[in-house]
Amino acid sequence: MEYYLYVSGTADGRLARFLMDGSSGRLQPQESIETPAPVGPMAIDRAGKFLFAATGGERPLGSFAIDSASGDLEPINAVAVDCRPCYINTDPGDRFLLYSCFSQGTIGVHGIDDDGSIREQPAAALTMAIHAHSIQADRSSRYAYVPHINPPNEIDQFLFDARTGRLTTNEPASYSPPTPEGPRHICFHPTLDVLYSVNENGGTVSAHHLDPETGLLDGFQTLTTLPEGYEGENNCAEIKITPSGRFLYASNRGHDSIAGYHVDDSTGELTPLGQTPTEKTPRMFNLDPSGSYLCAAGQGTGGLASYRIAPDTGALEPLEVHQVGGGPAWLEFVERRR
Repeated sequence: MEYYLYVSGTADGRLARFLMDGSSGRLQPQESIETPAPVGPMAIDRAGKFLFAATGGERPLGSFAIDSASGDLEPINAVAVDCRPCYINTDPGDRFLLYSCFSQGTIGVHGIDDDGSIREQPAAALTMAIHAHSIQADRSSRYAYVPHINPPNEIDQFLFDARTGRLTTNEPASYSPPTPEGPRHICFHPTLDVLYSVNENGGTVSAHHLDPETGLLDGFQTLTTLPEGYEGENNCAEIKITPSGRFLYASNRGHDSIAGYHVDDSTGELTPLGQTPTEKTPRMFNLDPSGSYLCAAGQGTGGLASYRIAPDTGALEPLEVHQVGGGPAWLEFVERRR
């Protein structure tokens, strides 16, 4: 198995591209892909046919067709929104593109046509509290969640209509942590009704029960991402869970590490595994589709570090470091098909 890895860079009008060997994790640099404007957040549909990107251009939501053999990208279209998205994601059915805008607190949903083009008119467009850092629909496609760092320190809760893309505020409209953790990004357990958040301000990760009947959250565990005795500055950025649901990871900016956790397969509770040093300021990282490797990009170094995930323990074994240019922002994998 082979995968293409795309790394966006906010300082460059291009995407770095690598070919990963699924057996060894080796990364082979490929020719970069030029883009009309610097690319930030990205998302890939589950079939690996389309890449969606948020850019700094006048029409900041764009779609590209992926040549699964070569890894080349062909622009399809781009649409205008009233803000610069800091996060984009597709719903589980890949029928809609969801986005959030940090400063304005704006969130929105646009339909995706069969050819990968993004529909011009939004299916939903709402203005919430500021600091809306991400948005995701759960695996049932019935609910969507928008975490906000401080202030207002909450995760907004929505009903999501997978037929129309409409968002309806749930009741209550948000879940607020008991302490000022500042939830930033989220991920869902692949089989349990549990949502995990990485908390930018608290330097923590939290586990929440997700009621499948109502879509409401109830936090039940919060753990530090830092080693005992660390007193330096730190804020967290990204969170990912392996496809098996056995291991969860979060990035520390300041301590410059990836924190790991074992996930209980019946309760979803987390047990810390420690921290693995990585490139300076690891804003984003991602897992390959098999959950065998982790790649992290350092904003402070422009370096892309790769690790093998030990299948029994979740420990990260360092593999390689490649330079990818200024301000690496997002990482996305797609399977290569010849």
